[in-house]
Amino acid sequence: MACHQAGQLPEAEQGYRAILAQQPGHPDALHNLGILALQVGEMAVALNLLKTVLEHYPQHAQFWLSYLQALIQADQIDTARQVLAQGRELGLQGEAVDALAAQLAVSEEVAIAAAEAEALNDVPADETMAATANLTQTEAAPAGDGPEPADVPADSPDHAVLLPEQAGAEPEAISDADLATPDTQDSTPADHDHADALTAAPSRVADPDPASASGWTFTPLPDSHAELAACHDEQALADSPPPSADDGPGHLAQGEAALIRQHYTDAWRALQQACRCLPEHAPAWLRLAQASYGLGRLDEAERHFRQALALDAGLTAAHSGLLLLGQHHSSLNADSAAQQHRALGEALEQRWPSAATHAAAPQPGRGLRVGFVAASLYDHPHAHVLLPLWQALASGSLEVLAYNDSPVQDAITTRLRAACAGWRDIYGQDDDSLLAQIQADQVDILIDLSGHLPGNRLEVFARQAAPLQVSWLGYPDSSGLSRMHWRLTDAFIDPPGVETRYSEQLWRLPDSAWCYQPLWHVLQQRPSSDYAVCATPALHRGYVTFGASQHAACLGPEVIALWAQVLHAVPDSRLLLELDGLEAGDGPLHVALTTQFVERGIGAHRLQLVARTPGRQAVRAHDMDIALDSFPVSAGLASCELLWMGVPLVTLPGPRAASRSGASLLSTLGYPQWIAHSKVDYVRIAKTLASDLARLNRIRLGLRVEMESSPLRQAQRFAEQMETALHSMWDGRQTG
Repeated sequence: MACHQAGQLPEAEQGYRAILAQQPGHPDALHNLGILALQVGEMAVALNLLKTVLEHYPQHAQFWLSYLQALIQADQIDTARQVLAQGRELGLQGEAVDALAAQLAVSEEVAIAAAEAEALNDVPADETMAATANLTQTEAAPAGDGPEPADVPADSPDHAVLLPEQAGAEPEAISDADLATPDTQDSTPADHDHADALTAAPSRVADPDPASASGWTFTPLPDSHAELAACHDEQALADSPPPSADDGPGHLAQGEAALIRQHYTDAWRALQQACRCLPEHAPAWLRLAQASYGLGRLDEAERHFRQALALDAGLTAAHSGLLLLGQHHSSLNADSAAQQHRALGEALEQRWPSAATHAAAPQPGRGLRVGFVAASLYDHPHAHVLLPLWQALASGSLEVLAYNDSPVQDAITTRLRAACAGWRDIYGQDDDSLLAQIQADQVDILIDLSGHLPGNRLEVFARQAAPLQVSWLGYPDSSGLSRMHWRLTDAFIDPPGVETRYSEQLWRLPDSAWCYQPLWHVLQQRPSSDYAVCATPALHRGYVTFGASQHAACLGPEVIALWAQVLHAVPDSRLLLELDGLEAGDGPLHVALTTQFVERGIGAHRLQLVARTPGRQAVRAHDMDIALDSFPVSAGLASCELLWMGVPLVTLPGPRAASRSGASLLSTLGYPQWIAHSKVDYVRIAKTLASDLARLNRIRLGLRVEMESSPLRQAQRFAEQMETALHSMWDGRQTG
């Protein structure tokens, strides 16, 4: 920041990039880099960066002002008008905003005059725009202090975007402690709130001085597709030029960016090309395997994971990928799966024979400090559990710290950040640094939410980063680590007798392994009426629509065969599938699914295949009469949204935990009659529900009321059970 203020732009750029290398998506570094790009005339780059940081941190008034000023400077008047209107709807106000509005009005008037003059050949447009610049500088009001934030109730959708008290009228660089170096950056909410307050206008940065820059020019962002992936800026990705055919790193970065956005078709295509260009590069094969998995191409994914391991036998993520694939093989028995998980866990722990050492007890005067390591702290099914839990725990004896391992941030991320006592953005941080960070934070209990899912941090847990380590929520099986001490579950997912399958001890929560909170009001994407329970659509359509909204990998041949039987059993019924990977209507997933159903006698006209859209699953439920769960991997938490919208669920649990989450939800909700005990029973339950539309409609209209009164929606009760479990685990460790 000091370099930026002094006009030392190369050094400033280097500093901002160093922060982003450690903390991709760091809001202030992205913002200041955007300001720097604006100062040196890299308008497209500046607009991309400033738009990105505003989209992910709309609570910062300065980010609105910076983006608006950049749009005006770029003569994007219509867009600036729309952004200003949107900001004002969300509470953006103050003298600085009024000054920008006045500047925008002048720019609009002069643009109209310029167009008219050019048409009449009276006044050259460039002379008119030069006059505009002078007029704008003369008439725009000076920067000033804005009013106090509006008093918005905590449960209002606008609460997440309350704006700061003051802000400057023109784009400025954020200063103070927010741009501490990565080694000293403290990301606790207290410090973050200090950044948000902006109670005094930040120091102005110096205008660029070409002489002092010694011939330096700003390196335009994105200078690699990887930085775009870190920014999660879809518009920038769309606008960036595609890599050349032989640009292996470019295709790899493009594929990784698409994976982050869960655009699996785009990722698969880019990564195939990356592997052609980089056949000896194990990470390229790993990413291609993950893209293939996202499209449900499981045999292909296995080949690619094994190719990655042939090139790098120590690539833990590829070993984890094979374990994840094993969840989808019904032929793999539970004992064999357990042996595979333990073997990988032992191999990881052998790399660090001595576990990290820790203090025997928390420091006097503080409660247990519980850290959650997650790559799902955004609009993701996990957030529906974590947000109500963390909010309820805030009044208890546990201190919650979040370690956010994703570049994706949205309105839900903002709420999650506010609900915990400490927050660390760790995406892109290496395992050694993360281990040191967790130890420096003095975490007592560390909870893993990823297991063997892509992007996991099991190598950190293998070193025993905290005295007590717990697995929960994300992965439906064992970590395989002896240093993962407990697994949080329930008696429906892990009934008595399965203990030998786990390296962890099992702690069965009394009601359910989860609670659930709808989050449509946080996303603010649609009016609340769209989330009201409506009559079952078959009443006015004349046919029943079965539906599923989940991961394509869950739709193996056995599932498709059984769903085809259901469609045959209910004449003229339809099937609506909402899946990641269906972005392209002619993509490989679309073609594969249509082909498999047609081969089983189900015409394409009975299928509706749509791309899964974040924040819209509940709305999609209006088109479904009955939800079908998959096996041997259940849809899990994704089913909660459909049940809350009144859609009954048919599920078929098997012997392994991955298949039993639907049964857990229905048992907790009080509908065990929708749990099938065989494939024949599955078809029978679906046919019975579809045969009486009046009864189906009564179920639909009453299901939300029943869910609201069930343990699934009692966050405080769930938090108390979680708190009891963690304290008991800790006490057992101390006495054991």
